[in-house]
Amino acid sequence: MGKNNREGAGTCKYCGQTMIIGGVPPLPEGETIDTVDDATLEDAYNIAATLNCNCSEGQGYRDRHKAQAASDDNLDSLTEADDYLKEILAAGRDQMLQHPEMKGVSITVLDPISSEKRVYKLKIDKDGNIIATRTNSTAAAEIIN
Repeated sequence: MGKNNREGAGTCKYCGQTMIIGGVPPLPEGETIDTVDDATLEDAYNIAATLNCNCSEGQGYRDRHKAQAASDDNLDSLTEADDYLKEILAAGRDQMLQHPEMKGVSITVLDPISSEKRVYKLKIDKDGNIIATRTNSTAAAEIIN
C-alpha cells in the first residue's frame, strides 16, 4: 500500500476482517498524505477499518470512539474562550476514565484584560458520566484612594 494511493486496505483489530478503505483515512494532527510514514498510514487504515467494521467484538470500541468524538466537539464549544485548554481538559477526562478514584479536575483562568474569571470543572455524575462545566464571572475593580 503506497502513500500516493487514495484508497487502501485496513484490518479490523477485533475480528481481523480486511476491507478496502476509500480515500485517505484521518491522519494524526499535523500529518498529511505527503508527510506521513508508511507505518502511521497503515495504522490509520486499520483504525478506519475497525471503525467501519460491523463485528460484535468491536462494538464497544466503536461506541467509545463515537462518544469521544462527541465529547471533543463539546469541549471545543466549552473552551472557545480558552482554546488551549481543550487538550488539557481532554487529557483530564481520559485520566478520569482510566482512574475511577479521580473524582474531578478544576482549572481557573483569570483574564487580566477583561477582569473575567473562568472556572472549568470536570466531575463525575451519579451515572458515571463525566460532566464538563464552565462558570464565568466578572469583577469590577477601581482604584479609589
